Amino acid sequence: MKKNLFLTMMFSFIPGAGQMYQEYMKRGVSIMILAGIFCMLAAITGSVIFIVPILITEAFSFFDTFNIRNNIDENKKEDDYIWNGTEISKLFDIEKITKNKKIIAYILIVIGGYLLLDTVIVPFLIELIPIDFICNLLYRIKYLLPNALIGVATIYVGLKMLGVKKEEK
Repeated sequence: MKKNLFLTMMFSFIPGAGQMYQEYMKRGVSIMILAGIFCMLAAITGSVIFIVPILITEAFSFFDTFNIRNNIDENKKEDDYIWNGTEISKLFDIEKITKNKKIIAYILIVIGGYLLLDTVIVPFLIELIPIDFICNLLYRIKYLLPNALIGVATIYVGLKMLGVKKEEK
């Protein structure tokens, strides 16, 4: 049975809420989790680079809500998480990932490098000039350490995917 169009429209603006309103709880929760992860990364790093996945998740959720609503009487899909057996899970196919491993690795390295440059290296270089260097250094370490860790971890995963190994001594 089709749900109220006005409420469907209102809920479709919140990632996952439209799916949950259409009684697709697992699908809605998984979209909310995905959007939450991207929002958390954007908030922690303060970087605009994570706004793109947030917008993609929002658009997917919006159009998926109406796709579910329009097809609900014809053929009711089984409710499942978006990473299990749905269209999005095809993006995470192991064979495709292994074939495109280098591309994904380069993307991870660029994102990690950008995060380190934007949030750690450039601010440190700017702060080297003032006399109260120690206070600024401690401030930067306290507030930028999460960005540095995410950046280093991203580069590390990218290098691991490329198969780059440390030289043995």
